[in-house]
Amino acid sequence: MLGCLAATAATAQTDCSAPVLQVLHNGQAIPATGSALPASAQMRLVPAPGCPAAGSYCATGAEVTLVRAGRPVLPIMLVPQSRLDLRPLQRIAQPGDHLFVFIPYENLLVVAADGSQRPYAKPTPKPGRLDLTPDDAKGISFKWLIVQPGLGAK
Repeated sequence: MLGCLAATAATAQTDCSAPVLQVLHNGQAIPATGSALPASAQMRLVPAPGCPAAGSYCATGAEVTLVRAGRPVLPIMLVPQSRLDLRPLQRIAQPGDHLFVFIPYENLLVVAADGSQRPYAKPTPKPGRLDLTPDDAKGISFKWLIVQPGLGAK
């Protein structure tokens, strides 16, 4: 098994939504609305809003894709740890591109207080909800807009 991604407190799975994937640079959350592409970043899993904290989540790997005009620019990068080395992408990324970070549900684990791990059961539609979106059905993701260095999204 690959090393686990960084995680913070979260519930052992109940009715709560899947955890939220955050990407941080220098300890600050990168806004999905836009930022320049740093040389490195850190992934973190946090509980969904409104979910109590009683355990943690762990991931055995993530997929990172640089997307331009709706198409991958390079093959998907498989990342086995929480640290993202983005230096190779800095030479290629352009303002307006998106960085898509994805953790498939099969790579997501729930960690109990005693340290034991069990697979995360992917969510199913709740009564009254028509269906999960295609992305929700496969895993959790973070998509961020790449902007020119020195500029932020408005």
